[in-house]
Amino acid sequence: MVSPGVARFKAEIHFNSVAICDKYLDLHDNATALGESFRSTGTDAETRRVARRYAQHMYMMFGLEVDRLEALIRQKCPEFKYIDLEPL
Repeated sequence: MVSPGVARFKAEIHFNSVAICDKYLDLHDNATALGESFRSTGTDAETRRVARRYAQHMYMMFGLEVDRLEALIRQKCPEFKYIDLEPL
């Protein structure tokens, strides 16, 4: 409790990385696009470029999932004005 009617929520979150990956791959046919990207690589440098881009997308998916959870918490518990979710 920060003040009357205002509370703080802090939690450490363990994400299921497989579920986050599947969620990304299911969006906008990303599985097909990713497969095509990897198949089109011919050099180690090209493969690394595709893998780095994929890693950036996974990183963004974790951020989007944190945002989604924060919005859900705010919706169900509007008294939580300060929400601090820490992915582990």
